[in-house]
Amino acid sequence: MPTPRQSARPNGSRRVTVTSYGRRWGDAPRDGGTALVLDVVDRLWNPPDDPAVADRMIGLTGLDSEVRDYVLAAPEAADVIEDTGRKMLALLDVQDPLEPAHLYVHCWYGRHRGVDRTAE
Repeated sequence: MPTPRQSARPNGSRRVTVTSYGRRWGDAPRDGGTALVLDVVDRLWNPPDDPAVADRMIGLTGLDSEVRDYVLAAPEAADVIEDTGRKMLALLDVQDPLEPAHLYVHCWYGRHRGVDRTAE
């Protein structure tokens, strides 16, 4: 059996499943294994909350480039992404490499900020 710092995959990579969801609709999904939950509700801009872009972006999702660019323009966006990456690497460093690892990203409705982060 591999040690915690070794990978169960031949090329040394680790698999992380990233899931976005809307907190308004319930608790985080649980798929077993180790999980990190990223709450972006108060950390990234939400297009529907901004009157200057709400009408234009309300029907779009985080997969649309206009929404992605808007969300990533938030002052904390780069720090959120970098901090999450560090936390995920730390989690993988101590996790059993045979167990699945998950990153759950949530905003309020699950259409704009959370979806955008899972596409990264």
